[in-house]
Amino acid sequence: MNRPVDAIAEIKTSEQLDPSSLIVKTALAMAYFNNKQYDKAIAECEKVLAINKDFIPAYRVLRWSYQMKNDYQSARFALQNELTFSGGEIDDPGWYMIIAQVESLNGDKKEIAEKLDKSVEQPIVKNSPSTFSYEIALAYNALGEREKALKWLETAEAKVDNGFVLLEVDPRLDNLRNEPQFQKLLNRLKKWNLFVSKFIAVIISGK
Repeated sequence: MNRPVDAIAEIKTSEQLDPSSLIVKTALAMAYFNNKQYDKAIAECEKVLAINKDFIPAYRVLRWSYQMKNDYQSARFALQNELTFSGGEIDDPGWYMIIAQVESLNGDKKEIAEKLDKSVEQPIVKNSPSTFSYEIALAYNALGEREKALKWLETAEAKVDNGFVLLEVDPRLDNLRNEPQFQKLLNRLKKWNLFVSKFIAVIISGK
C-alpha cells in the first residue's frame, strides 16, 4: 500500500504553498503516522505545538504516535493536554474510549474493558454512535477484544462515523486486517470511495 507515502508527498507540496498552516503541518504528521513513521509524526506535532501549544489536533496525532511506540507516559501526557485544551473531563463517559486506548498500555486490561462496557451504555455515548463508534472500536482492539472491535467498526460504517474513512490506513487496526469481517468492511469503503471519486469527476466534467 503506497497511499500514505503519496499523501506525504502531496502534503509537503501544500506545506510549501502555505508554510504557516498548522492544519497542513498536522496533516503531514498524520500522514507520517499512517505510514508508521512515528518519530517523524511526533517531530511534526512538536513543531506545531511550538507555534501553538493548545492546537488540539496535534496532541491527538501525538497521542496516537506514542501509543504505537508503547510509550505510556508520553501518550498520557498528550492525552492530558488534549483534555485540558478541549475542556474535557477525565471521568466523562464520552472520553473514556480514548482514555482506555492509552491506559491499555499500562493498566489491567480486563478492568479497563469492564469500565469501557459501562461507558458505552451511558446515554451520551449510546445515543451518538456516529460520534463514538470508531473510537470505541479502537479501544476494544487495544484491549484485545477483537470481536467487539469488529462489531463497533460495523457500527461505525452503518452510522457514518467520520473516523471510518481511516479504516484502510490506520495502523492501530493492523492486527485485524486478515479478518474476513474487516475485509468486507474495507471492500465496502473502497467501493464507496470509488463511487464518490467518479461522482465528483462527473460533476467537474459537467457530463
